[in-house]
Amino acid sequence: MKKILLGALLVIGSAIYAQDVPGSVMKSFKSKFPQAQEAEWNASDAGYDVDFYDGPSAKFASFDANGNWISTRTMLDSAPAAITKAVSTNFKKASVDAVALVESNDGSAIYEISASNDTNSYTITADQSGKILSSEEFSNDGGEYNEE
Repeated sequence: MKKILLGALLVIGSAIYAQDVPGSVMKSFKSKFPQAQEAEWNASDAGYDVDFYDGPSAKFASFDANGNWISTRTMLDSAPAAITKAVSTNFKKASVDAVALVESNDGSAIYEISASNDTNSYTITADQSGKILSSEEFSNDGGEYNEE
């Protein structure tokens, strides 16, 4: 119980106000996301993380302490057709529950997918063509999981 409380305090303690974000980080953020609204900042080991809306999309971006953009996770309303097909082909009777596009500063882009069926839940990463890169399977009854 003490560990849970300590963890909660650490998470709460990492939230910071926008005025506490270094100017270089804020400048990079505003340049990359000029339409961003409702930004909420957090300090991280790598630098700074921000949750925000960019138009109708919820996003999460990371910047290093010097203001260099690291990555952006964009929550999508629906999965691209290639992702939906890959999930239905590789995970019996599973449907996509949530999907995010993760873009990184090295130019790569992957999808992070949450899917489930009656007995299992899955956390899946796939490339833009729908190729499954990794997956974790969790029993919906709270049991063990398998990682591929």
